Amino acid sequence: GMAWAERAGNHKQRLSALRMLAAAQVSRGDVDSGKALLQEALSEARRLGLRLVEGYTLTTLSVAANAQNDALELLELTRQSLEIYQEIGELRGQTCALGNLGTAWLGLGDLAEARRYSEQALRVARAYGDRFLEANPLCALSGIALYQDENARALSLAQSALDIVAATQARSWEAFALLRLGDAEL
Repeated sequence: GMAWAERAGNHKQRLSALRMLAAAQVSRGDVDSGKALLQEALSEARRLGLRLVEGYTLTTLSVAANAQNDALELLELTRQSLEIYQEIGELRGQTCALGNLGTAWLGLGDLAEARRYSEQALRVARAYGDRFLEANPLCALSGIALYQDENARALSLAQSALDIVAATQARSWEAFALLRLGDAEL
């Protein structure tokens, strides 16, 4: 993909292919090599003024930070990507970034920040109209409710997330929603 995009002079497609190659490296555990490619893509996207590619690359870098258990880098990269998505009006990216911030703050134990970002993510997901995107914030909100001893609310939110992943056939999220549901049922 990178070679064909290069031949066509399509920088956006070439950088997107480079980002996907880097994401594959991160997914298979070669995080350092993936991050090096992502840094290369990020520098070039910034030089060319390709804001959407820059935002996606920052998001993928945040996945690498998560793989290395670097919560502070994850938060910073996600904050940067959110700013770009908001600037260019990219609602799908905003939903993902807000949801990831909610999940990250939940993992760090800051329930107020986790709730704030998760509720924002849910509002933007609903405005965007992609039901699948509601699953992450609903799961996070279920976890928050559980920590705050709001057991019935935790169960309801987890069930809503599970219903959405079933309706949208989002198998990758089904296990996560089931875990939240199990936690709430316990």
